[in-house]
Amino acid sequence: MMLHYTDANGMTISREVGKIPLTIGRGSDADMVLADVRASRIHCRLFYEDGIYYVEDLKSKNGITVNGHKVAKSVIKSGDCLKVGSTSVTLKDTNHPGTRTVLNEVQGKMDSGKGYRTIMKEIVDEAAPARRAKK
Repeated sequence: MMLHYTDANGMTISREVGKIPLTIGRGSDADMVLADVRASRIHCRLFYEDGIYYVEDLKSKNGITVNGHKVAKSVIKSGDCLKVGSTSVTLKDTNHPGTRTVLNEVQGKMDSGKGYRTIMKEIVDEAAPARRAKK
């Protein structure tokens, strides 16, 4: 899972969240430091448990919201927006299909009558906008 937010200088910051708990706050002892006076020193923590990500308020002064709803603790998922102080943090899933999944999809397309060339053209065409965006 990736976190994305805009810092005080207007730069978009991205940070990967793994399975190790991550604290967010304005204090230098937070894992992810926000330059936000409305954020507490250690405002909240994100953690992973039994295949699910959670966010938990750590008794912050201004609380946290998930998609506009104030919470003490909540399940979070890709597409959610957290508000920590004045900072909006969005979540995006980083899971990509595994090799076996991709190969099964290609085999399924071939079984339904698509040829190898057609499948390769679809893959190249799908990747083209991403390549252009990186230039």
